Amino acid sequence: MPSSPSSPNAPNFPAGPSFIADLHIHSRFSMATSRQLNIPHLSGWAMAKGINVLGTGDFTHPKWREELKRDLAFDEASGF
Repeated sequence: MPSSPSSPNAPNFPAGPSFIADLHIHSRFSMATSRQLNIPHLSGWAMAKGINVLGTGDFTHPKWREELKRDLAFDEASGF
């Protein structure tokens, strides 16, 4: 029987940095999505909601990839 978090046999994961993420955001290039789904708009709403990390499933769309490359910057502190 698998151990539950309150079990003495439960794994003890070290406390570390945590973040809130939404890892499945569609771009404005997906069917039936808002034309406002661009990086500045998504970023603004993520900040308003306390989301620290966004992920997109449309990264293979050529125009979305262009926008991602243009509008995103690597953050040395977080590695994102």
